[in-house]
Amino acid sequence: MLGAFESLLQALDAKVQALIAGDVPLSQGYQRLRTITGIGPQTAALLATLLSRFEFANADALVAYCGLDPRANDSGTKRGHRRLSKKGPPLLRRQIYMAGFAASSSKALKPLYRALRAKGFAATEAFIILGRKLLRVAFAIWKGTASFDPARLLPTTA
Repeated sequence: MLGAFESLLQALDAKVQALIAGDVPLSQGYQRLRTITGIGPQTAALLATLLSRFEFANADALVAYCGLDPRANDSGTKRGHRRLSKKGPPLLRRQIYMAGFAASSSKALKPLYRALRAKGFAATEAFIILGRKLLRVAFAIWKGTASFDPARLLPTTA
């Protein structure tokens, strides 16, 4: 049964790759998205499909669509906790979280993850912040023609 499930997943992945390869602009964007550290074939296919279907005004709109934008819980002079809005599709949010998780252990973005942890963020918060940064990078790469440069995301030392 496990072997049949594995072969089914491989067939689905092959079908997705064939559909992407059939559309030249989608394929070019997919290849540029794959250069981002932490973005694998599934996430790149998901983002390429999302970005080709919807015309987001800016990266903030994409982050808000995914439900990864912080929402305040303020009233009057009370300043409450900031939480994710979670307005978008949960599976998309989970995929971006996993991209942040994968990027946190990569050689290129591990210093950024460590800098977030040093600021006092919990591991889950750091994964979400890193995933949100990757989502913004994906938007910029989709709109432009350049590939990913991890040096532009690393924290600056004062």
